[in-house]
Amino acid sequence: MADKRSGLFVCWRRLSSLPAHRMRPRKVNVHGCRRISSSGCRPATSTARPSSTGTQARVDAIAARVTIIVDTKESMVEVRDGEQLKAAFPVTTPEGARASVQELVPRRVKLIKTWVDDRGGAVKKLTPELYGAIIDEAHRNALRVAVHATGLEDAKQLLRAGIDVFAHMIGDVDAELVSLFKEHPNTAVLSALGGPHRAVYAPWLNPVHPLILETVQPDQIKRLQGRFPQRNPAQLKRSTDAWDRLARGIARLSAAGVKIGIGTDGGGQQGDQFIGWTMHAELENMVMAGMPPARVLVAATRTSAEILGQDDLGTVAAGKSADFVVLDANPLDDITNTRRIAAVYLRGTEVDRAALRARWTGVTSQ
Repeated sequence: MADKRSGLFVCWRRLSSLPAHRMRPRKVNVHGCRRISSSGCRPATSTARPSSTGTQARVDAIAARVTIIVDTKESMVEVRDGEQLKAAFPVTTPEGARASVQELVPRRVKLIKTWVDDRGGAVKKLTPELYGAIIDEAHRNALRVAVHATGLEDAKQLLRAGIDVFAHMIGDVDAELVSLFKEHPNTAVLSALGGPHRAVYAPWLNPVHPLILETVQPDQIKRLQGRFPQRNPAQLKRSTDAWDRLARGIARLSAAGVKIGIGTDGGGQQGDQFIGWTMHAELENMVMAGMPPARVLVAATRTSAEILGQDDLGTVAAGKSADFVVLDANPLDDITNTRRIAAVYLRGTEVDRAALRARWTGVTSQ
């Protein structure tokens, strides 16, 4: 029988080839990076090419589903070798912005990502005129736009401009923002709470959770243990205040019915965002922020798949890809039970987790 608290994702029935366990669809991480290094993430394949403005930009030849558009030559430091933003089209005019979008149309890009953030004063922020042109031209060509923007006033302006996805949780939420979301019910927000929260809460580092030990290099674990949780009282106070604002904000948006998906920023700008583990941590972050576990599970599966347009993922249903996880305990009782994994199935085939564990750790199961 199914647990009625979710209605979708946690099943208690015996399948023909599975023991009686809890079963849920594969989680979908909307915002992450394809490869990580000690300093952050980098695409698997990048090629230098001229953009519509005549400057050199890097475009990931394989992962061009998401391409970043930024403003002016001042931000080119962000796209040099070793930096995060490898797939950028610098734009300085509305015409250049529209031309950059047009370059992506024949490449079958599904989602364009841009930034409305000055990176602490380090780069020039995209103006409403420029990002308005990007959004308008994308929509004219049936493309959607995701924006890295965490400022409250920027978020309001972007909603008025027709943004499709906020790539991060907005730094603060007020009544006007909630009202604007209600006027734009198809706009989604990705959580990405892991970076801010681990500064004040990281119990899985001491002791190190077994899933982390199996999938993360020891030096990377040690490096993160030295960083988090923060110990300096002033830094800890700032981080605690920032987390409290984010937690109140995402709970408020969730209660208002805003579409919320999960993006962990795994492998992203802050570094040491463990791929795989960050999803489990993000589920706990969202529950700690005040979202009900059932709603969090929906966000991690069905809603996130919808945001990406992945129609074959997100639910366990006829005609969908048979990607699901079998758990030993119910995540509706305790969201950290998503970490108690009995089996993983991809496209209907059970993943040999013991073999993977042996390859990664050099230790075979007894």
